[in-house]
Amino acid sequence: MLCGRSYPIAWPKFKLRQCVPEAEKEFKVTTNYGRVILTQKTAPAALTEPDNTVINGINLVTLTARWEHAGVPQSKQIQFYVYRSG
Repeated sequence: MLCGRSYPIAWPKFKLRQCVPEAEKEFKVTTNYGRVILTQKTAPAALTEPDNTVINGINLVTLTARWEHAGVPQSKQIQFYVYRSG
């Protein structure tokens, strides 16, 4: 509210579509420190409830960054889950 009045907000409209994520993508990024290769891997997460009910729609995403420092290969990796309703 501004000065006792409410102003409507124009929210953007999104069209959601269901799609299967790519299993693997690779991006090459040039930086001031050299080239970094970013790899994204996606796979269905094998998750189950305590009563052995399979949980669907959750993917495990792994991001890996690879680069060289002084000629020695370096890398860092993170993993997280993404929910896709379906």
